[in-house]
Amino acid sequence: MYRSGDLARWLPDGNIEYLGRMDYQVKIRGFRIEPGEIEQEFLKDKDIRKAVVIDREDDDGNKYLCAYVLAEKKINVEEIKNNLSRELPDYMIPLYIIQLDSFPLNTSGKLDRKALPLPKTDFAEDYIAPRNDMEKKIAEVWKKVLGIKKIGINDNFFSLGGHSLKAVTVVAKLQTDFEITVNDIFKYQTIAALSRNITERKDYLKIKLPYLKEKCEKKTLEDSSFKEAFDCYQKDISKYNQLDLREIKYYSNILLTGATGYIGSHLLLDLLKETESNLYLFVRGSTIEKAEQRLCEKLKYYFKEDIYEKYKDRIYLVKGDLASDRLGLADNLYNEMSGIIDCILHLAADVKHYGHYDDFYKDNVIATKNLLDFAKKDIIKDFHHISTISVAEGRVEGKNYVLFTEEDVDIGQKIETFYGQTKLEAEKLVLSARSEGLPSNIYRVGTAVYHSETGHFQENIEENAFYSLAKSYLNLGVMPDVEEIDFTFVDYVSKAICLLHNRKNLMNETLHIINNNKVNLSALLTSREGFLNIEKYSFSKFIDYLYKHYENPQLKTHIENIMLHKGWFSQEEINLVLLSDKSDIILKKLGFQWPCPDIIKMRPVIQRALLDRINLLQDIPLFSELSCEELLDFACLGKEEYYPDEEDILWEEDINRNLYFIIDGFVEVMKYSKSGWLGTIRVMGPGNFFGEGNIWEESPSGITAEVFMGDARVIAFKGEDFIKLMKDYPLFTVNFVKEVTDRVRKLENIMIEFG
Repeated sequence: MYRSGDLARWLPDGNIEYLGRMDYQVKIRGFRIEPGEIEQEFLKDKDIRKAVVIDREDDDGNKYLCAYVLAEKKINVEEIKNNLSRELPDYMIPLYIIQLDSFPLNTSGKLDRKALPLPKTDFAEDYIAPRNDMEKKIAEVWKKVLGIKKIGINDNFFSLGGHSLKAVTVVAKLQTDFEITVNDIFKYQTIAALSRNITERKDYLKIKLPYLKEKCEKKTLEDSSFKEAFDCYQKDISKYNQLDLREIKYYSNILLTGATGYIGSHLLLDLLKETESNLYLFVRGSTIEKAEQRLCEKLKYYFKEDIYEKYKDRIYLVKGDLASDRLGLADNLYNEMSGIIDCILHLAADVKHYGHYDDFYKDNVIATKNLLDFAKKDIIKDFHHISTISVAEGRVEGKNYVLFTEEDVDIGQKIETFYGQTKLEAEKLVLSARSEGLPSNIYRVGTAVYHSETGHFQENIEENAFYSLAKSYLNLGVMPDVEEIDFTFVDYVSKAICLLHNRKNLMNETLHIINNNKVNLSALLTSREGFLNIEKYSFSKFIDYLYKHYENPQLKTHIENIMLHKGWFSQEEINLVLLSDKSDIILKKLGFQWPCPDIIKMRPVIQRALLDRINLLQDIPLFSELSCEELLDFACLGKEEYYPDEEDILWEEDINRNLYFIIDGFVEVMKYSKSGWLGTIRVMGPGNFFGEGNIWEESPSGITAEVFMGDARVIAFKGEDFIKLMKDYPLFTVNFVKEVTDRVRKLENIMIEFG
């Protein structure tokens, strides 16, 4: 009657009530989620009788979770969300929680999920209308982004269905006329509060974007105090060249937090392979069984093998709460672990770009404090704290440039992100414990990118800053020539920490785990080996491009992504110069060397970034029989272009070697007669192509193509690129030539004699 994975509960009368499947999964913001697990958390509330969680989609195609509950009394939504947040990560908290009198049933008497009502988006209760122009402007943006018709000045942005991604969109729209950052939305969550704390500045974006051009110009670091500090640093670190790192410290039992995270899962595997230590893992889950399942899924996702089964005799799962007193453990377990753990590797953290400060403080500061207390109890435990180079972001007032080395912590830098702020506070706690005698190391890690060999990326890839930037550049088809980044490969981050953590003569140090061999991303993506259709723009030209297309609905997400991850939504200019020479000396002594990026190994990242374009091409009959790899080649060499109504894409007699495939909209193809009048040959819609006569040689176009009946979107291929693809894929070429031949035959049959 029941199957493995069914979720049920005992009723007071002894019967079993079936609640749903635990293995039904949905994907939200890159995370795989089991609604059954969330429903189970709802049922821990004694007033809630039943709960159903489903995924829905907003008008922009973004998925979100929506919960429906039956309860004994009127529920308090905010209170329920707070309770859920103690057990579940934020991406598993439903955006909407709706109380119903009963669930809709189908003819079989089972829950009819399709009949569940849409969330109410008209929050008119206790409505207070905007009182001035500023509040009205903010309200209009909120209404558009949240999809709500009526918003009062005291309505909470997040209670209305807002989240970090929508906050970014709000800021992108408001920055045209306001000085505002994403954190302002989290600090001031109502229109009334926000309007009191931001400044209206007409045409702010027009002013800011040109300023970015000036900011990007090469600046010399010729400040005398800067040079003096640099020379002093180089002198101080020379002693590390003589450091003996051969002696290893052997740990019996290591406590590892964040083991299901991107870096944490790789470090877990390296520790299992390179040491003989037992690993105690703090993991989330309503039960140990669920926690084990989650860990296994993560490890299989990253390594494609059953790591847990292979090493399970050395892995011990601990279900607790790092932010709770005594780590959320029963006294006997807390005391038992305190007596056997001799090393702590603390990776768990809230690493989101934006969110509520209290959440960051709890996960990044309180959790660290609790672990430090644990480290001091009974056996003194070596404490290895994984931090971030984000602590070196921000501006130090009164300085042009300031060096930030491994020895620096709080030098007065004004960090704008809550993530960076709370990680800095956590570092201070570790340093305080170090001064009291606790052996500790701090490892500041750069932005981890894909696996250097496999190209495999983190599961919630959309949360990664590098990927978001690369995705936006690839889809725009343009990028600035000044884009230099560090490829801090996740497998090498793990390898570095694994090499460093157990060196006897390397304790009470702060180190930077970042690839200092910066690479020009535009040079990499436009290299011949990459076969990508991307143009390199000067920074000034790139800023002009962003400004010109800022309101284009097809491009806005990518433009917002770039502005977010480049820090252009920030009010503060970064003037800290990060140095990691000490860390490089130490890692080099251990035989560690960062690899150079390989564009071919980056293909899985590129494929994911261009997934929408691949799907668009696959919907065109001509491409429908191509394999995923073949479609990727076409997607890489294509470029999406957007044209407004009545704009010419091709003009007869102009030189243009592009071939165009229509994705959306209509195009009227015309030709001049010998008498000089323009006649329509045909009107084309989605799936059709034009310009095939242009691809073979650089000659004038034989047709005029004009956007017709609204805007149009096309994928354009350069002639030489398309010819190369035809040579590589002969079967596609046969179908393409057949299509062109059929088209010519049809035109011959209906040919009008121009004259």
